Amino acid sequence: VDHLRIVRIGTSKGLCSFDSFSEQFSLHSDFNTYGNVELIYETSDNRLWLVFPYAIITLDYYQAKVNILAIYDGAPTFIDNIDKNTTYVMLEDSRGLLWFGTNHGLFCFRLSDNKFESNIIAETMANKTILTMLEDNSGILWVATRQGLWKLSMEDGVSIEYGIEDGLINDMFCSSAVYKAGDGELFFGTVGGLISFYPDKVMSNNTVGEVIINGFNLLEEKITFNKPVEEITEIKLPYSNNSFIIDFVALIYDSPTNIQYAYKLDGFDDDWNYCDYKSNSTKYTNLGSGEYDFFVIALNSEGYLSSSPASLRIYIATPLWEQWWFILSIVLFILLMVFLFIQIRTRTLRKYAFMLESNVEERSRQLAQKTKQLEKELKNRAKFTRALVHELKTPLTSLQLTNDILTQFAVQEPFLDLAVLINKDVISLSNRINELLDLSRGEISLLKLRRENTALGELFETLRRDFELLAKSEGKILQFDIQDNLPEAFIDKERIIQVINNLIDNAFKYTFREGEIL
Repeated sequence: VDHLRIVRIGTSKGLCSFDSFSEQFSLHSDFNTYGNVELIYETSDNRLWLVFPYAIITLDYYQAKVNILAIYDGAPTFIDNIDKNTTYVMLEDSRGLLWFGTNHGLFCFRLSDNKFESNIIAETMANKTILTMLEDNSGILWVATRQGLWKLSMEDGVSIEYGIEDGLINDMFCSSAVYKAGDGELFFGTVGGLISFYPDKVMSNNTVGEVIINGFNLLEEKITFNKPVEEITEIKLPYSNNSFIIDFVALIYDSPTNIQYAYKLDGFDDDWNYCDYKSNSTKYTNLGSGEYDFFVIALNSEGYLSSSPASLRIYIATPLWEQWWFILSIVLFILLMVFLFIQIRTRTLRKYAFMLESNVEERSRQLAQKTKQLEKELKNRAKFTRALVHELKTPLTSLQLTNDILTQFAVQEPFLDLAVLINKDVISLSNRINELLDLSRGEISLLKLRRENTALGELFETLRRDFELLAKSEGKILQFDIQDNLPEAFIDKERIIQVINNLIDNAFKYTFREGEIL
């Protein structure tokens, strides 16, 4: 029944209204597309909230007319990939917050901002099925779930869970089975009966017993102590046993299943690690050498800490390869090896240099002997060549004179050609003999250049006349291209004539009869 005294009924066809004055029913077809109405709730601002499987609609009634103010598609949920949210209960608290209890946890809607928000308390209930809830006179929210009763304080953000171990006859509550009496007493229905209590009389457990370290074991081998582990404050381990397990327990006998632990190994852990009462041990493996301090504290069901943490100092010995004397020994050994290597290498190089020097001296001596022998042979050959040239020069001189006589007195053409041919052969043979003599002189370094100023034009013209007669006798065409006004040159005329004769002789040798030499 809303503030207009109209009964609102949620059906599978949508929202149905019953007017108590006219005693008539009416169905609001505007909501047919949203499916079954799961929950109807009216807030203090006279808004009516309709909860559908996939949407939440807020309505405002003015002059008996329905106005849709907002549609929150897919809400309330802060969890991704949830196909369907089932909302079991809604509650507006004294701070203007609207709470939704669903099968995926507790969610909050701030009426002043008109939007859903996430907070620490709602996230605490994220994996719980919320069946019903009440707010007590102190503004604390009491939320009943399928797994216990939660006390949520918005002021300090503390959430406390109560179960059978805390005195509940049953921790599985029923949906919508709640009632708040005028004197502040709260009633909750469970599958095992009715529970009632005054919230201000629920004792807070702000005392936490002592937490102790009751076990220390190595992974590789067993370790024994001469006194109980709880009395040991420090343990020294060799580097070979740098992996161990530490057990701890809190001496709390009131709600022991609600105990949580926080532990940290200074020198290894950057932050605190947390575990529940079932996981009251931790393992560390392959720690480096050094000093470590282990601390563990306990938290009870209401978030209070133990008065002082249990601690244990652990020393892991420095391994052999990290000892200063071992490192110094290695450095000295390396330096010694380097020194020995340098000494051996230096000795080897000296020996090799000595052997190389001996080989060089021996080879130099052998080379000097070979050089003397070769010089002797060259001198003998040059001597023989000069003697041979001398023997050949004498008849050639006679032939040249005979050639002059034939050239002067032969008046008939056949004799003139014969004289030219003989003269050519004599010249050629004389040149070969001169070359042989020059070669022998060059081998014994006796050949010397005789430079003189020579008119190049006259030199080339003389060569041209001689070779034209030779070309004519052999039936070949010889053409000289001699530039006019050639300058004088400081040259060895005999060597130049010898080079040009060799070139032209080769040209004659490889040119066929009636061929052309340019």
